Amino acid sequence: MHSSSIIAVAAAVAGLAQPAIATYQTDKGAQINFYTDKSCTKYTGEAACWWSKSPLIGWMVNGGQEAECFQLNMPGNSLSINTANIWSKAGSQTKGNCYLFDDYNCKGNSVTSNYVPGSGTCFGSRSKDGWLWKSASCASV
Repeated sequence: MHSSSIIAVAAAVAGLAQPAIATYQTDKGAQINFYTDKSCTKYTGEAACWWSKSPLIGWMVNGGQEAECFQLNMPGNSLSINTANIWSKAGSQTKGNCYLFDDYNCKGNSVTSNYVPGSGTCFGSRSKDGWLWKSASCASV
């Protein structure tokens, strides 16, 4: 095997071991990631909210804007979930919270996922009653 092939294979394998990070897109406010392991490293999907299209991220400054509830549509094989990132309107990382609910329309049992840039607390994919998290709302600080 040529050394360039070995390097390409090594790079591909190393890429698989990396935890998923949130990818900024213009106007994205927050991203919640789903994982198939219990330590938030094996990415399987995501949900997002936005600054100027539905679902809207909330803004907890000077009255701001109210956060809209959105459906997570988390895959059934998910074992963990986290708030992967929250962005300001300008696109820089910022602090905030996402509220996860085990029923639709932001009802039922809930947990608060506090986000500080560089850290997204990993939670189990199910509530205390064993239901997958089904809906969420997020707000930046």
